[in-house]
Amino acid sequence: MSRFTSALVFASPLGVGSFYSDEYRVNWCANLVEGSSGGPYWLPLPSFEDHLKIESMVIDSIEPELVADSLILLLGAVFGSESLNWLLRESQNLIFPDDGKPVIAPYWDLADDVRNCCIRDLSNRIKIGVTALDEHSLMGAEAVSLLRGFGFRVEVFESVNL
Repeated sequence: MSRFTSALVFASPLGVGSFYSDEYRVNWCANLVEGSSGGPYWLPLPSFEDHLKIESMVIDSIEPELVADSLILLLGAVFGSESLNWLLRESQNLIFPDDGKPVIAPYWDLADDVRNCCIRDLSNRIKIGVTALDEHSLMGAEAVSLLRGFGFRVEVFESVNL
């Protein structure tokens, strides 16, 4: 089976501009890549913003709970406050190898208290947009419902015929 992008996920501030408009200003985007022999993974696109640069993140399971947790951890690493990044390092989910490039630990484990800290830190600052590119994407209705249940504002965009 060949690898393919099954969904695009992006993050935007909750409000933009001087009137805190509800529009989207995409600050970050990631591909959900499936079909790899090593399992599904997140592949963030290069960003010009001053965020922590994570090259990729493996998802160990196809369960919606772990797909949602993986996105929460990835967003926490990219957009998290200084204290959240410290917590992610202390929980050994975010590591800095000798080359200095931050990576998500290969066998990450998002404990409930760490997840709750990520949610508190992020849900009042960013909103999440999802575009599924495959009807069987792991970033489906269940994962989106879980993220919404955690308090994230998630909008699902469908393709538009031009």
